[in-house]
Amino acid sequence: MSELNRQNITSAAKTEIGFDYQFYYYFYLILDLRHGEKIGIEVKDDIHIDCADETTILIQAKHTLQTLKSGDSINITERDKDLWKTLSNWANLILEQEKPIDFLNKTKFQLVSNKGVSVNPFFLNLDNLCDESITVKDFKTYLKKLQDETSNEIIQGYISNVRELRGSILKLFVKKIDFKLSQDNLIERIKRRLLEKIHIPDRIDDVYKNLHSELRDQNYLKVKEGQK
Repeated sequence: MSELNRQNITSAAKTEIGFDYQFYYYFYLILDLRHGEKIGIEVKDDIHIDCADETTILIQAKHTLQTLKSGDSINITERDKDLWKTLSNWANLILEQEKPIDFLNKTKFQLVSNKGVSVNPFFLNLDNLCDESITVKDFKTYLKKLQDETSNEIIQGYISNVRELRGSILKLFVKKIDFKLSQDNLIERIKRRLLEKIHIPDRIDDVYKNLHSELRDQNYLKVKEGQK
């Protein structure tokens, strides 16, 4: 097998497991929906939840195959490409809105990943802006410095997109972001959540398989019919 073919297969595998991760997190969330809530996959975002109070949670699910020596998934870093691509996509979505403040008041954003938590300057500056230890101007200065010191031009562009948000909008956006990291072992988590619902350990695997099959079939048929 040529090196190019091997790289193509590896790339395809990474893409496929990313979609699987998104599906399993969607499955996991379904089991905790509350009355009046609706969930979708690949409609408003990777996943979204329309809440009973008419707010929406937009969820981006990012998976990595990279691991540390311990075997745990790598930590999210200050210049993490998935992080900045996600924030850039959301920034673009906000800029598309006719009334961005109204949109932000009704929207929450979640980045979900199996990557681990790390203490890095980005999260520290994010927290400082949220608790008003620093100003929006300070935060933008930090972003400009990070952009200038980043060698990857694609990530530079993502950071630039976030910096372009007007001060009041950027501050409100930052306050609406939630990071759910180290979200791994989703199949095991799904089964634990099922056990909380039916309280019959011997039935968990059967119920899991039936629900998994039904969800997969439903997604396939809807996409085939041109629906979301």
